[in-house]
Amino acid sequence: TGLFWEDRYRPILESVINIGMSILLLHYFGIDGVFYGTIISNLCCNLVIEPHVLYHYRFGTSSNKYYQKYLLYCIVSLCVGLIVTFISQNIIASGVLMLVVKAVVAFVASGILVIVPFIKTKEFATLKNKALILLKHAKVAH
Repeated sequence: TGLFWEDRYRPILESVINIGMSILLLHYFGIDGVFYGTIISNLCCNLVIEPHVLYHYRFGTSSNKYYQKYLLYCIVSLCVGLIVTFISQNIIASGVLMLVVKAVVAFVASGILVIVPFIKTKEFATLKNKALILLKHAKVAH
């Protein structure tokens, strides 16, 4: 984005958070705590600071709508994961065939559950139009 100067302190902050959280969590979780510290520092800096810098300095606007959409996407993803897990756990059987059945059910259910909340959004319409164009080009190529 060419915002190196405006974003110059983020790597330092990320390093400090990473080292601090890794040392702190090392005492509670062992070596896994170092991994958790890295995740926390990435979440804090890359998901919070970078969008703010981009929206503020490049777009000249607030990043609030971005964060609201991001939160909505996280909530939908969490709900889809919980619902698909619930459905999969209630398919009682064993063997490879049932593994395939569970995979197909999970794929179809997650697809439907992701599409339904966004079917009337501008982003979904754009994605649908691009997919239709790709399908038209694929048919022409054959």
